[in-house]
Amino acid sequence: RARLKQPTSPLGYMRALLEDQLEIAIVVAHTSKSVTAMAVADAHDAAAIVLSAKDRERVENPILARVRLAHELCHVLFDPLIEGVHLVIDLDDPTASKAARAEKRARAFAAELLLPKKGLRALLGKPGGVQSLAEAQTLVSKARSHFRTPWEIAANHVGNLGYVHPTLVGKVTADGPTDGPIKDQTSLPPVGAPSIGLQHRLRRAWEEGHVSDGQA
Repeated sequence: RARLKQPTSPLGYMRALLEDQLEIAIVVAHTSKSVTAMAVADAHDAAAIVLSAKDRERVENPILARVRLAHELCHVLFDPLIEGVHLVIDLDDPTASKAARAEKRARAFAAELLLPKKGLRALLGKPGGVQSLAEAQTLVSKARSHFRTPWEIAANHVGNLGYVHPTLVGKVTADGPTDGPIKDQTSLPPVGAPSIGLQHRLRRAWEEGHVSDGQA
């Protein structure tokens, strides 16, 4: 966030952030039903994130795309890469172990990237470990509306940072939103289509004469 010069403010549209600023291609593809997303990187600094077209949870709750992209960004940036192509496949599998260090790190990274501690302090004030359910729901509602995240990640992160008493976090998370859905216009390419960022770069290269019609 410091490098993006956005230490406290909500991030803009994640697709534009990843493709236009970080040059990571994003595509949507058909995968097995258990796959939610994949991160792909090689030793020459090329990277892509693949979102699953069969991720029912994301389709039903589009704001979840922000979390999926932030999670895979962590894999791209920080998973060890020695040589060749590095592929990380994230599964929606309740039997799979969630204790892996890389996965725990990616979940924590996504939460802090989307809901930065400094930004929450500016929005909500000093953590007070509230013990009232209504107060806790209000804090989570403010956080998720301001930073545009799903309810669950906002509730867990606000709880982890001490704004809500630990005994309440589970109930607040399970009860779900107390207000309407959060809208986010993160544009994604159609299933099987090229990355939007790649298409924009290719069109610009063609218009400037760097590539021919045939190459384009």
